[in-house]
Amino acid sequence: VYSAPGFRFKENGWLGTTCVGLGYCVVPWLLSAELFEKPGEISYVHLILGVINGLVAMGLIAMNDFKAIEGDRQNGLKTLPVMY
Repeated sequence: VYSAPGFRFKENGWLGTTCVGLGYCVVPWLLSAELFEKPGEISYVHLILGVINGLVAMGLIAMNDFKAIEGDRQNGLKTLPVMY
């Protein structure tokens, strides 16, 4: 969804990185915590670790976008490095 045609969340820097952080890290973390813990009892530790994991993913996506900064500028994409 981040760079797929039709959605292209990469066009908006904050929306794109947040989408990756939530979709690829926070949601799977919480779903796996739900599977391995008692049903309906996700602890705050899992929530905090999931959010930290998502923030790390957001940072990695932003860092990775620095490699394509010239191409993003030419294509009119507003990734975080382009906006910076």
